[in-house]
Amino acid sequence: MSIKSVYASSDGIYVTGLNPTFAGLKRESTGVDYSTPVITEVGFGWYKFDIDAPSDDKLLGVVNFGGSVGISNRYKEFEIDYYDNERIYDRINVANDHKEVFVMPVYDSDSDSITFFCYLLENGQIVTSGLSSITVNVYDNSNTLLFTETETNNTNGVFIVVKTNPTLNNGDGYYLKAEITKDDTTTIQSVETYVALD
Repeated sequence: MSIKSVYASSDGIYVTGLNPTFAGLKRESTGVDYSTPVITEVGFGWYKFDIDAPSDDKLLGVVNFGGSVGISNRYKEFEIDYYDNERIYDRINVANDHKEVFVMPVYDSDSDSITFFCYLLENGQIVTSGLSSITVNVYDNSNTLLFTETETNNTNGVFIVVKTNPTLNNGDGYYLKAEITKDDTTTIQSVETYVALD
């Protein structure tokens, strides 16, 4: 199972509360329709769905966000193959006993804020219960800790951590690492991720 995320925006601003659907999802080799999964909202303009690609083909799809985002932002294309499934499972299998923390940073230069979308995968599924907190640590290139942010609230297993005025400069690169505490006892760390701001 692979988790695919798509982002909705209009005039450079993320859009929430949409009900996106699939304009189409087909096998690349034959053009035959493929079963479409349910798309759910994550937050801050992000939407996700779980999908299993066939082992012998690639899937090509288009998500329709609807007319409220404008014609130029209405459709978002994607592709996924069996190796995307395998890469996700490979990462899970070598880390944290089939568990892994994923972190996706989004930097907004207009508001000078950075938003981290974080969730815990266990055996390929997002964990939605027993989650206590998320802590995000950001370091510079010399491994000096720049800031730490902690969040205890999550929506359907997704933590949204917002840091305002993070004193990060465009063009610079930073390292981030996150850890989620589950059942107040077990801490699972993410792999260290390099982030380049532009």
